[in-house]
Amino acid sequence: MNQPFNDTMMIYNFQAHRYVLTETAVYQELGINLDTEFASFEQDIRQRKKERFLKKVSDTVYGYIYQDSTNTRFLEWILACREDVRPAVQEMLLAQAEYVLEGNNFLQDFSGVNIAKGSAMKKDDLRGEIRIALRVVEMCKEYIGNLDFVLKTILPLPDVPQQYYRVGY
Repeated sequence: MNQPFNDTMMIYNFQAHRYVLTETAVYQELGINLDTEFASFEQDIRQRKKERFLKKVSDTVYGYIYQDSTNTRFLEWILACREDVRPAVQEMLLAQAEYVLEGNNFLQDFSGVNIAKGSAMKKDDLRGEIRIALRVVEMCKEYIGNLDFVLKTILPLPDVPQQYYRVGY
């Protein structure tokens, strides 16, 4: 059994038991600077907004994976500890971040001006409910790593023995 690990692309949140993208990953892989995306916020709030955004991306992807699962404990363990699955987790998180930042509700088509108040609107005010990126949906139906099942399976999954559950992850 491998342990989750941090690198420049993802960190493992031991409280939430899931990986979270880093700002570096979003910039290097997607070419999106989160400081620019959240520039409308004051400096002291901007960092919290970026952290909340990255956490919400993770929560959304993991929530989708767990949504119909027969055993979220097993999936949690697989996603945390299987090194062969980690690249797919990163790809899904990046796909979701890109979807929210660039594609969700066709944000680029909105002007962002509140005519009644005569002021610019924050991008967050224009965004609707976060939905799941198509790439995440597709990947959850594919075999990833060396798994012999897909992540969005309704088949019974084995349990994680109690002595291993959330030990080191």
